[in-house]
Amino acid sequence: MEYTKIFDREATDARLRNSIVKQRVRLGDRRDGLVYLYTDDIELTVNVGLATGRPILLRGPSGSGKSSLARNVALRMGRRYYEEVITSKTQYTDLLWRFDLLRRFRDAGANTLKPDAEYIEPRAFWWAFDPELAGRRGLKLLQTPEQGPVDPSPTLGEEAVILIDEIDKADPDVPNNLLVTIGSSQFTVPYLNDLLVEAKPKKPEKEAVPPLVFITSNDERDLPNAFLRRCVTLELAAPSRERLMDIAAEHFGGDPEQRQEYKNIVDALYPELDSGAESSTAEYLDTVRACKQLNVKPKPGDPAWDTIVRITVRKATSARAGA
Repeated sequence: MEYTKIFDREATDARLRNSIVKQRVRLGDRRDGLVYLYTDDIELTVNVGLATGRPILLRGPSGSGKSSLARNVALRMGRRYYEEVITSKTQYTDLLWRFDLLRRFRDAGANTLKPDAEYIEPRAFWWAFDPELAGRRGLKLLQTPEQGPVDPSPTLGEEAVILIDEIDKADPDVPNNLLVTIGSSQFTVPYLNDLLVEAKPKKPEKEAVPPLVFITSNDERDLPNAFLRRCVTLELAAPSRERLMDIAAEHFGGDPEQRQEYKNIVDALYPELDSGAESSTAEYLDTVRACKQLNVKPKPGDPAWDTIVRITVRKATSARAGA
């Protein structure tokens, strides 16, 4: 693809290379963002999001690599990183700030009431827009909270990336309300006399750059049309046979002998993958880890292999069969 890249995965490889080597094998799901296998479409989508300032909606089945993309982009670009995992109870304001009404009520009953700023918890968008103001909970420069919150980002770059994970679990009003904040790069905090929080550069001489926002969906619920129209959308399919092998190589190393091992495992796990059967990256990597650590070969009929497959991949089938 020929275009001018804002985000270039090849040019940013060096930023992660040493860390990946040191932490190549990691148990459980990776949440460090060190490993991600890009396609041209994924890289272009990131660039379109950066160029337009629109949120990037990532859609696809579980295990297709939606949640890990945001953190990898943040690491490659040296940006601060914030994430919010949506639940059925998440309100739009939970992505901006939270007010601890219960603690305030207790303090009022004990005659130890503090200024309202003491009960405010800045959330992802506040930290992304203005981390200095978030650290003061909206207080003026000459004021300080009793115990100021600490920036939760693992890196302290000038710009930010936000991950809003599993947006389809939220109430339908949440996505539409979110677009107002993303579109204007600002919001107000009513508990602080409608304090205006807006995207600000860390250095006054620079322009404010809005955060790059990634939003994931498992398509468990239809999203509002107004929300969809204002997003850059990428459909991530379940990984193919070759992509699973490439992903395993990124995690565990990719010499010819290892790649043959990954091929044997994927062939045994998903013999019908090329004809439309779905795969899962997380389950495949669990199987590869188990085989490598326990020295088990992918041989159907072997009790150890059959048990590993049953407990890592065929879980849903086994549960239905025993119901």
